[in-house]
Amino acid sequence: MRRERGVALLAVLWVLAGAGTAVALGLAAVRDGIATSRYRSESTRARWQAEGCLAQFRARLEEVLSGSGFSAASAFSAVSTDPWVNPRPQTPTDCDIALAPPDEGPVDVYTAPESTLLALPGFDAEVVAAVVRFREWSRRVNDLDQLIGALPADLRDRVAAHYAELVGRAAFAPPAWVVTGEGVVAGRRIPIVSERWVRAGARIAIVRRELW
Repeated sequence: MRRERGVALLAVLWVLAGAGTAVALGLAAVRDGIATSRYRSESTRARWQAEGCLAQFRARLEEVLSGSGFSAASAFSAVSTDPWVNPRPQTPTDCDIALAPPDEGPVDVYTAPESTLLALPGFDAEVVAAVVRFREWSRRVNDLDQLIGALPADLRDRVAAHYAELVGRAAFAPPAWVVTGEGVVAGRRIPIVSERWVRAGARIAIVRRELW
């Protein structure tokens, strides 16, 4: 009789243990479902906000481009006269936007880091230092010929010797911008949507768009 009672008690304990496990698994599934739903909700809100910020940014930049009066034919001009060279001031407030020139394609002499300029043919440390001084003075040239003419006499031949190599590799305005709207999802700041912008007069064309 005692043995039968022991077996019955053991069976009851096993049943209770199984039920407890099932309840725990069920609760875990519920928690996972809630977490997944919250993540999706945060992701959706972040995407809407990021896309809205990029749309506002593009509209503001197009507005100032249409009224900037910038002339690419001018030999020298202040950087601030061409909003495309430095569009950062047009970024809407309360928006997290990363702005960078593309990694591939021509090297923009006025936005590329010094390490990138040093990789251009004929751009040794002294030439790069001269270009950096142009930047600091907020003055710019608009093509390779003007750059060579603006360099000190002892540096001109160094660059001119690589003229053919530099054509197509050196740019004098950003050929494009990679604009990325960021947001916070699950407590982490992450890229949400990225667009590649190119300038078409006073308008901006989106040539590539990527959702993360």
